[in-house]
Amino acid sequence: PYERTKKMWMIGAMFWLGFLVWPAIGWILSEYWFHTVAFGGTVAWILNFILVTTFLPEPQKHVHTAYAPEIARKSVLNKIFLISFLASFAFAPVQGISTQYYVDKFQFTAQDISHVMIVVWLASIVYQAVIVSYIRKIFHEKAMVIAGSFVLIIMCTIFALIYNPLYIWFVLPFFSFGFGSIQPALGSMVAKESGKTASGKYLGINNSWASLGNIFWPLISAVLYARNIQYPFFASAFIFFIISVITTSYKWCQM
Repeated sequence: PYERTKKMWMIGAMFWLGFLVWPAIGWILSEYWFHTVAFGGTVAWILNFILVTTFLPEPQKHVHTAYAPEIARKSVLNKIFLISFLASFAFAPVQGISTQYYVDKFQFTAQDISHVMIVVWLASIVYQAVIVSYIRKIFHEKAMVIAGSFVLIIMCTIFALIYNPLYIWFVLPFFSFGFGSIQPALGSMVAKESGKTASGKYLGINNSWASLGNIFWPLISAVLYARNIQYPFFASAFIFFIISVITTSYKWCQM
């Protein structure tokens, strides 16, 4: 329990490390034969299956621990699910539309965009694997969500307003810092509130709500983008402001 949040961020760092390493491996494989990229992915999944079945232990079941009453817990968890939905909802333009934004506004090439992805992934890995462990000593999960929201409010606004492509390289790492603060903190809060015997269930539900946000917002942001390429990012900044207000006003059962 004392290292729950730290490990949540470490999982996030490893997730982004995979995104950073595999494109490099895929590029090398594609030099020999294009189909080797797919075969390489298959080998990686087989290796993952072996590791899971061999070394990953099943969490303990039916361990009695004193937690808040079920109704109170579900009320708090529903609030966290709402914030997860809104966070993914608001961050979707950064993930989905930003590539087209780079092309339309800054005339970026495919190589430029690949450099953007590398900067974002590297920043995510460094932040979640190293920096966050020091920040976590100062801030608890709720404060991390609030701080991450304020960072993204500022960054989304700046991202919409800048016209010099050089400034992008200073803004990009802060997207990783902001969302990298929110997502693992919410996962840690869900695990803490749900208790040892139900954490897997509620973490799955939390991921489902986050995925739902990723589905709906790209559709809306595409409509906004067609009107003005800055609108989706202004809208995201406003949603992150709502998240900060909601998070500030809620009182969690176990902080």
